[in-house]
Amino acid sequence: HGFQCPFCSFCMISCAASHEQDHSLMSVEGGLYSCRQCTYVTKKSGHMRRHLRKHTGERPFQCHLCPAAFLERSHLNDHI
Repeated sequence: HGFQCPFCSFCMISCAASHEQDHSLMSVEGGLYSCRQCTYVTKKSGHMRRHLRKHTGERPFQCHLCPAAFLERSHLNDHI
């Protein structure tokens, strides 16, 4: 069985720790995700997860040709 987030519909065992960290940086109320570090608000959880990378410094998309890493896959694709 996977991890079921008590705050949203997220359910996956492998990402539970980072997902819990995301919730410490945001609040969810009335279907809106609000960043606790700035004024960013969105209706989409995926947009909030991508936004939070700006605050955490996470750059999950690594170039296989050089040390560059990016916040978004599209930025990696543009780089290559």
